[in-house]
Amino acid sequence: MLRCSKVFSTLLNYSLALICLSTVLSIIWKIIHGDGNFVLNEKNTKAQRIMLPEAIDFMATWNSTRRSIFFIETSKTGTLNARQACAIESTARNNPNSNIFLILLDPPENPILMKQEMVQSVFRFHKNIQVLTTTTDEFLKNSPVENLKDLMWESKFATAHTSDVTRVLTALRFGGIYLDLDFIIQRSLEELPLNWVTIQDKEFCASGAFGLEKGSRIAREMLEYLSKSYSTVDYTKNGPNSFTRMLERECGVEYAKVPTDGRCRDLVIIPPEGFHAVPWNNWTKFYIPEAAPEVMKTVNQSFGVHFWNSLSQRALVQVGSDQAYSRLAREHCPRSYWNCDIF
Repeated sequence: MLRCSKVFSTLLNYSLALICLSTVLSIIWKIIHGDGNFVLNEKNTKAQRIMLPEAIDFMATWNSTRRSIFFIETSKTGTLNARQACAIESTARNNPNSNIFLILLDPPENPILMKQEMVQSVFRFHKNIQVLTTTTDEFLKNSPVENLKDLMWESKFATAHTSDVTRVLTALRFGGIYLDLDFIIQRSLEELPLNWVTIQDKEFCASGAFGLEKGSRIAREMLEYLSKSYSTVDYTKNGPNSFTRMLERECGVEYAKVPTDGRCRDLVIIPPEGFHAVPWNNWTKFYIPEAAPEVMKTVNQSFGVHFWNSLSQRALVQVGSDQAYSRLAREHCPRSYWNCDIF
């Protein structure tokens, strides 16, 4: 009987120890990854939600001596998926001395992302991220493309086309770097010049990653062109086609003769290896574990890796797998990556 009592006492002590350990681990998890009840605000993080009309003024003044990097979300859902959160996290992580702005256009009154645990974890850890919300009408007001405010939402590709226009307007008004939400950034972008574009392939100049200074002549001319030739039915005309046309004008030659690594007037041209080392027709390699060594070698020196979301959005990334996308996300956006089962 005495022996049983000692065994019971030992088991009880072990149980209490496990309960204490579990409690401690839970607290540590919440500190690192964020509490599900945590709401973003100025006390807890600089990634608070700034409402219009203050948002537009805020972008122009907040730490304006530092380089700014912009993301724009135009789906109106007020949410971010894991890959989009990863794009922002990897950029903030590798550019700690830059301001990272996420602009939400026309989101719901209370955007869900303000309570998403995964998003909270990223924003709370990286203090250089700022979330701004505004409406498309307010954003386009007093700009060269104000006449498009009704036409944009009649577009067959409204989400993409609204982003095409507002990214160039963002560059004109505030200056800085624009990035699509389907990148992983793996190096600092602070060494890049003020004005740059990147070659996507033999057909297009990329519109998903570029840098232009505030008040840029190039941005203004592009917007003036879009205000007159905006298409509601052609998927690429307002984006890649517009950038390709601009590059031809700057270089004074047809696109096939544009230098893939050099300069045209004040515009520096970055070759495909900088942001599009894996071309669109090889996008499946990001998801095939056996292709990972080749992909990792290909993108090793890239500033960023583009995953061609319009083609690949339904392809799954298994957390913990050897897929190239999985390996890059583990390294460059761990908080986004480990907060989900399917990335």
